[in-house]
Amino acid sequence: MIPNIFNTTIILIINLLILGYSLWLNKKLFNSYAYISLPFVFNLLFVFFYIGIYSYIIVSDHMYTYFCFTKNFEYPFKAAIFFTICNLCYNIGSSFILFKKRHFRINNSIKKYIRIYKLKTLKKIGIVSFFIGAISKILYFIILGKGNILYYFQNYFRIQVESVGNGVGFDFYLRFLFSFTMIGASILLIYSLITKKNFVLTFNIIILTILLNFNSRLSILTFLLQLLILYCLYLDEFRKKIIYYFFILIIPIFIFIIIGLGIFRDSTNGQIHQNIDLTYFALGNIHDMRALSDCLEYNHKNDTKYYGMTIIAPIILKPIPRKIWENKPRNAAAIYSEQVSPGVLKEGFAIAPGIIYESFINFGYIGTFIYFGVIGYLLFFIQILLLKEILINKYNVFFPIIMSFLISRLLYLRGEDLTLIYTYSSFFIIDYLLLFTKIKTKII
Repeated sequence: MIPNIFNTTIILIINLLILGYSLWLNKKLFNSYAYISLPFVFNLLFVFFYIGIYSYIIVSDHMYTYFCFTKNFEYPFKAAIFFTICNLCYNIGSSFILFKKRHFRINNSIKKYIRIYKLKTLKKIGIVSFFIGAISKILYFIILGKGNILYYFQNYFRIQVESVGNGVGFDFYLRFLFSFTMIGASILLIYSLITKKNFVLTFNIIILTILLNFNSRLSILTFLLQLLILYCLYLDEFRKKIIYYFFILIIPIFIFIIIGLGIFRDSTNGQIHQNIDLTYFALGNIHDMRALSDCLEYNHKNDTKYYGMTIIAPIILKPIPRKIWENKPRNAAAIYSEQVSPGVLKEGFAIAPGIIYESFINFGYIGTFIYFGVIGYLLFFIQILLLKEILINKYNVFFPIIMSFLISRLLYLRGEDLTLIYTYSSFFIIDYLLLFTKIKTKII
């Protein structure tokens, strides 16, 4: 079936209904519509980043522009249906949590190892964490800029592409330290929300964290969403008005960042055009929808399944440079890039196709639906565990930080694959080291 306004509207309505169900489920479990839950954010992601954008493309008659690799325009419509079913399976998985009769709790034997920090100590940890991350990030800029940090700012997109072509290098290991900036800023924000002090220091640290992540629009957006979630968890008044803030303040800021940094990125690569296509920068190439459409068309001609190998092998072997092992197993991004644009990897560039593409090429239709059902259950399980246990003590900031990180990083499903576990691991390792210790301290 060729996409048109009628069938696209039906798909959009179905996803909006699923979004409403997600809100109801949130109310059922947490007695509030205002908590920014994992399922709710995930559904917003589907509606606005995927189905909503797809709907806009159909209405604006820009199919050829944004589904540029697709030869048959029946496949974008099939991709939209596929996304909708994945969204539904995710919510079905989340709903299984309702059938659990027992309450989720952290085992008492684990609780005694959870450290509760004094507020002054917490402030020091936040400042030290930020500076560890900031120094590593500046070092990253200087080295990639060949000793000149300004040169990196002016040419960063081209430098990033060249660094991809050179394989895994020092920057891979430095990235483990980058998470310290966001952890430090998050700790200081919670400290200020609890004590009502040092807001100027906290604000400056947040601004510096944003500036240090200027080379990634998605990193900035996820960081801001993370701070927003922390505000909701610690400030009742803010949480009650979150809907107003969301539409009046948050969405405009997000759009400004996406478009502004998109234009800046392409200008550093000499790709900026006289007639700027703001839609292109706002959509960010909608990799997931486009990649799935291309995949369904390619799969129709050449049915190939990888049965988990594009997930497991690349994660295990990621630290090994491709220069050393030229035929190292490829991840989903490399496979997709070779399918739609043969030879592009040798030029140092790859197109991230997203988690739905990755699950489909590994497990097929049924496997993908099961996969999203399991993700829905696990994420809701983690959310219940963390939100309930935040009540242990309000000074134990690492539960809400982990919670906010989990929710905000769902945005990465827009364009990345599971090899991002290396990026996530540093954040969790640092948090868990700070959270669990045998040294017991007084609860203030």
